[in-house]
Amino acid sequence: MSNKERESRAFWEEEDSLLLENDRKRRRRVMGLEAPEPMTEPEPGGPRSRKTEKPLPALKVWQSEVGGRGGRGTNKGEPFFSPRTFAEVGASDELQAALAACGAVRPSHVQAAGYDVIAAGKDVILADQTGSGKTLGYLGPVVQRLRELEVREGMTPPGQVRAIVLVPTAELGQQVLRVAKALSAGGAPFRSTIVTGEHKWGTQRKALAAGVELVVATPGRLRSHLGAERPSLQLGGLAHLVLDEADVLYGDDDFAAAWDELRAALPPSAAVAFVTATLTPAAQEAIEAQFPLVERRRGREIGRASCRERV
Repeated sequence: MSNKERESRAFWEEEDSLLLENDRKRRRRVMGLEAPEPMTEPEPGGPRSRKTEKPLPALKVWQSEVGGRGGRGTNKGEPFFSPRTFAEVGASDELQAALAACGAVRPSHVQAAGYDVIAAGKDVILADQTGSGKTLGYLGPVVQRLRELEVREGMTPPGQVRAIVLVPTAELGQQVLRVAKALSAGGAPFRSTIVTGEHKWGTQRKALAAGVELVVATPGRLRSHLGAERPSLQLGGLAHLVLDEADVLYGDDDFAAAWDELRAALPPSAAVAFVTATLTPAAQEAIEAQFPLVERRRGREIGRASCRERV
């Protein structure tokens, strides 16, 4: 292991601990084992909480995205890294530099498994357990395609978006946005914003009106923007849609209506990626019925993730 890899893991250790603790709390709330944290008194016209958030660090992603301590991910005895390089799985020189700036000098198994199919704009189910590096696994190739589209067609026009990442919670949305900002600052520049109920509606409308390459959103808030009397954005130029934690989204009854509306509005050329740690047979059958050409890619560790997994 190189000194650079050791320094990268040490640098992100604190961030990874925060992620895992927040993920544990969220999953306990979803299962009804832990009560939601109470909201503070809202400010008139302001966000739902007065809690101030720390600014997003420029080049910082959580440790689990780049291998964890010792380079083995969350499964002891299972190597985290793929034997292939980012160049071999299809990453451009620009993305290789941006990924390296984020500490990803070698791809994990799931990052290697999904890169080519996502970068090629195909529908895919990308599966591996928590801590396997799935966020960079889809963001890397999505950003690469965004950069290619910008070279051919110019920047995203006002009121349009080229990629959307749907997440089940605002908390996960912030974490995904942090990785996106890191890739952008690392040498693959693109505009990104977040659309959740935790942020001001007017601020979101202003950002979307200017045109943006990547939007990280919760389904309900995105649905509100699309269904507004004056919609905040149009989907005519959408190239990628990602469902992060698709297992959680499909398990939410409120997601069904929003998903039906969003699928109906997708351009025929838009590619959809379903990113998951576990997937019930019913959810997988629904995906394959809606997207008959969907490919299935998995990381090495998924076999231990859940007895429900069929991917």
